[in-house]
Amino acid sequence: MRNKFEGWVGKYLILSHYIKRPIYVLSVAAIVFISGITFMISNFHELNKDSLPLKNTSQPIVSFAKYNALKNSFAEVQSGLNKAQKTGQNVTLVFIQKGCTDCEKIEGKLTHYYYYYSQLKNNHTRYLMVDMQDVSDNQLQWLVKKIPARVIYPVLKTPTVVNLKPKNKKWVYKSSFIEKGSTKQLRKVFQDGVSS
Repeated sequence: MRNKFEGWVGKYLILSHYIKRPIYVLSVAAIVFISGITFMISNFHELNKDSLPLKNTSQPIVSFAKYNALKNSFAEVQSGLNKAQKTGQNVTLVFIQKGCTDCEKIEGKLTHYYYYYSQLKNNHTRYLMVDMQDVSDNQLQWLVKKIPARVIYPVLKTPTVVNLKPKNKKWVYKSSFIEKGSTKQLRKVFQDGVSS
């Protein structure tokens, strides 16, 4: 009785089995790998869908994940508000405070939106950020006189993002994000601040 693998037919079957099996295994592995990559990319996109791309900015991406990289000194805030008032420029003013738990919770989103909108081409709004921990009593009194009462009354809460418009040598309230809210509301306030 002949073995079924004897002769040229048997050798062909054995040879094709050894050749086809690795190709089959490799093609299955490639399909699984490509499916995994596709799944990861779609999940990454889903997780980051409300992140803004920085492609419409006038400057390249910089490291801005912390308030310290973006905040202004009080002298810069004073000067910025005065210059904006003289030129009729809108202002987005951000109040933060070291040690504030609400500030720490949204630090990444707030700094992202602050940087993104401040760098948009053809956006003529002035962006200022002040750490209330560094503000003296005299400086606070100066701010109280300049800023609309609805932003600071009964107390200035942090984080606060407020859009202001100059009118008759005073600042008029446009919109704000005060202390708590969603990142969608925070983004909306930054969008409202854009002026051309």
